[in-house]
Amino acid sequence: MKQHKIYLMAGLLGLMVTTLLVSSLASADENNTQFGCDPKKQTAMMEIIDNNDYNAWSALMTDQANQMISRGNDLLGKINEENFAKVVQMHQLMADGNFEEAKAIGDELGLPISRGFGDRGSHHMFPLQPTTTK
Repeated sequence: MKQHKIYLMAGLLGLMVTTLLVSSLASADENNTQFGCDPKKQTAMMEIIDNNDYNAWSALMTDQANQMISRGNDLLGKINEENFAKVVQMHQLMADGNFEEAKAIGDELGLPISRGFGDRGSHHMFPLQPTTTK
């Protein structure tokens, strides 16, 4: 029975860490930093975990999920079967390094494109993520 509890706790800890990472990376509101992480939410999550506060964690995860659903619905409102080929074209332009044309298509579709870090360093662009202002 004791070993069962250890496995359960390890699984829950893994789930919480994964949730923290995914929610931090997926977070895409106006408070994002360069890497898509909101320092306030990250600090709150660490405090929640340190305090072993399931109710606060559940509330934060519910809020994160609702924000993601809202952004998903926004994208579904902008991308449809008729203009999906433009999204594919935008993706290919970015893969080819043609960021200006990709941005023009993103602007046409109402899809903000932000510079980020990836396999192309700081010149890699990510579609469908709100841009950050400096």
